[in-house]
Amino acid sequence: VQQLPLDTLSIRGGQLSLDVDSGATQIALQDIDLEPTGHGVGDASIGRIQLARGDWIQEAEDVRLRSLVLRTDQLGADNLLLETDLVRLEGGVSLDGLERELSGEVQVALNLAELNPLLPEESELEGKIESRLVLSGQGTEKVAEGQLKAQTKLTRRKIRTHVTELSELQGEVQLNRDGLVLIGAEGPYGGGQLRLDLRSGWRGEDVEIQLSGQQLDLEHILREESGFPVPWVGMTGSIEAKLRGSFAPFSLAGGAAVEGRDFRVVPRGLRSGRPTTFELPAASLEGKVLLNSAGTAVEIENFETAKSQGDAELFMGRGPFPVFDLRFDLGDLDYTDLA
Repeated sequence: VQQLPLDTLSIRGGQLSLDVDSGATQIALQDIDLEPTGHGVGDASIGRIQLARGDWIQEAEDVRLRSLVLRTDQLGADNLLLETDLVRLEGGVSLDGLERELSGEVQVALNLAELNPLLPEESELEGKIESRLVLSGQGTEKVAEGQLKAQTKLTRRKIRTHVTELSELQGEVQLNRDGLVLIGAEGPYGGGQLRLDLRSGWRGEDVEIQLSGQQLDLEHILREESGFPVPWVGMTGSIEAKLRGSFAPFSLAGGAAVEGRDFRVVPRGLRSGRPTTFELPAASLEGKVLLNSAGTAVEIENFETAKSQGDAELFMGRGPFPVFDLRFDLGDLDYTDLA
């Protein structure tokens, strides 16, 4: 690039093709026009940009770059607009100096439904993500960061239907060469409120999650997440957890603490009208958590009520016939807890 006559570079009907990920992804730019307007500044247009990965294709047409700067000490555009069915990106960006210091600001909006062809056939993704990103850094330390708003809903239809929904998540996002960082993201979840801090590599590796949930409804989570149409077990509670692992393959493990109240078991369903067979007004637990494609397993090292103490094991399955299995070993039991 440094050998090109950037100040006077003119292009008519240019073509550019790129292969990414060892050829798994192809990027094609067609009908590239660049008209210099003097002093290393020009106006550019691209007739079509196509991104293809297998059968999944995204296209943008008539992409305009006004006040495009092409100099040996600066590359950038004051007014960039790119729009496909998946993404709309608008703003300005600049790379300055020999170190190519990044600056600028872009508004990004993603339509998540366009990612469905990349997901398993039984999965459906809905929602949108919006963010205004400030660009900075130089060399390999370039960063994009800003506020994020997200509405997401993932539905997995097998023998049962499993739904994970974050209807209004807001927080701070940072994108860098290593991956994605989400800071202080908050929103409604599971009948209550969730706060989430996340760090992940671009391929879903090296994941770290810290989450805090308040007023969570176990009946809601069992019905939506685990696909139990008629939950027998209910509780309202809070959770604090720190997990590490990966999204691909999905496996996260770590520690968790739960404070719950109004724990109850009703045969044939909480809303069946049948009498409660077991209930606790309040309980707390601490233990180790493992989440994977099979389900959620919790090794409860410390289980306490106002009168009893011991340990327990919990498993909530995710398969076509999800299991809910809760077992107590109460070394210090007050039998009035069972009354």
